[in-house]
Order: sequence, then structure tokens, then C-alpha cells
Amino acid sequence: YLILAARTPTAWPAVQDPLDPLDVLVIANRVGHVDLDPAWQWVAGTEDERDAVNAGRCMVMAKLPIRRTISTSLDFSDVWPEDDTPDRAWLSVVEFDRPQRGQLTLWVVDLPSPISISRTLVIDRLLEHARSLQVTACTFDEAGRRRAERNSTLPTPDLIVGDFNTPRWSPALSPIEDVFDAREVSSQVAIGPAGTFPSPRSFWPIDLFYTTGRGQAVAHETHVVEGLRHRLVTATVQRPAP
Repeated sequence: YLILAARTPTAWPAVQDPLDPLDVLVIANRVGHVDLDPAWQWVAGTEDERDAVNAGRCMVMAKLPIRRTISTSLDFSDVWPEDDTPDRAWLSVVEFDRPQRGQLTLWVVDLPSPISISRTLVIDRLLEHARSLQVTACTFDEAGRRRAERNSTLPTPDLIVGDFNTPRWSPALSPIEDVFDAREVSSQVAIGPAGTFPSPRSFWPIDLFYTTGRGQAVAHETHVVEGLRHRLVTATVQRPAP
């Protein structure tokens, strides 16, 4: 999971640490003019196996086939500081097809940053929005043909990643853990630094990675990426076949 909009890059950024090929790369808050082709060097698989999609304000590049996407925004203008211009939070959902292992559902979130906005309110509003949402989804068949699927509801996530702008120890995050039987990855693995902001020192673990249900994290790392204000977060998750 990588946040790219924290800078205005002219070229794909470099990672200071060695990076193993990823099955799924999420580029949040992507910058429109940046050439993402060099990012494929981070993604596992051959050219024929790979898939990618623009899902709202993020780009998802993967070894797994992408079958469905949903994107929506959340309005916090009513609680935004008066001396600042409101910015909409967002939620993107991507569903992957895993041969012989069933579907994998990923949620990507970007939540408000002003510290004056209650974190409890932010998480409650996210969950209520997700419960009540009916939106048009995009589905993709094996040939890559797209079809609109109206009045869709959000599927339960297997993985949740994103810039929560909330430290992992905050009690405000408890509803996410309760509703989805979710566990924050760095807490599960408990090895290495978990701070992600501001990079490179990264005192605050605000870019979080959750597994839900039977998913079990077996590795978690953060990586300093040249020029970015957030660290790259990587995790390895095992999930039994259905």
C-alpha cells in the first residue's frame, strides 16, 4: 500500500529497502500525470497474468484478476475546521478472483486528517456509510469487458488498508475490529517498526492494514520511499481456501 500524492513526482520513486514482488499493489491518492508503468517492477507475475484498475482515487495493480470495483466518497464538511478547505474522504472496493481459492475483497480508505475532527465520529460515519450505501459497481468478465451493476451494496472485506489518520492504538478503531472481526497486521506480527508518518522517521502508525475473518498475517514491514511523506506498508497474509 503506497500513498503517491504526498509529493509531485516526475518519475517513479525508489525504495531504500529491498522489496519482494507483490501480489497486489495499491497506490492511494494517485497523481494523474505520473507514469505508473515502472510500478510493474514491484508486481509479481507475467504480463499476461497481471491486471490493473483505477478505483476512484486509487490505482490497484495485481497479479490476480480483478472482477469488480466500487468507489464512493464521504462528506465531512460539516465538521471540517473553518479555516481550512474541506477535502472528501473516500472508500474504494476491489474484488479479485483467486483460482481454486475463491474471491478476495479489498477495501481501501482515506479518512480526514484534521486532528480537530473526532476519530470516533470518523469511524462511525465510515461504517454507517458502508452499511447504507447503494451504488453502481463495475464488473469485469474474463475478457475484460466492463458492465455496470446498479444498486450494489458493499461486500464484506477480507483486507482493509488505508490512511486512517488515526494511530493504531486509538479506541476509535474498535468498531472496525468488532464489525469485521478485524485485526491490525502490525499488532499481529509485532516485529519491526509500525510507524508510517512522517517518513522517514515515522512516529505515527496511521497507515493501517487489517485482516478480517480467517485471514492471518505472517509478515509486516514498512519501507522508506524516496520523496514520499508516508512509508510504504507491505504485509503477507494467509487465508485458508473456502
